[in-house]
Amino acid sequence: MRNDPRVSLVIDDAVSQQRVSVKGEARVVEEPNVGGAWVAVANDMVRRYLGGIADDYLDAASHEPRWLFFVQPIAMTT
Repeated sequence: MRNDPRVSLVIDDAVSQQRVSVKGEARVVEEPNVGGAWVAVANDMVRRYLGGIADDYLDAASHEPRWLFFVQPIAMTT
């Protein structure tokens, strides 16, 4: 994405049959590292989506370097 910032994302909920498709451009916020700004983002996301097992997941995954990107939406469809 650093070399070609064009991205797309599709969220598909099988239960409700709802979908959203996003096209956008990615911008590097942070190069791969351990313990960078991505940690706060990861904490928020993991606690939101994994609830009670968030700490176990974070402990197991926190030693891996991560990129942090910001995606500027250009077009969205539902």
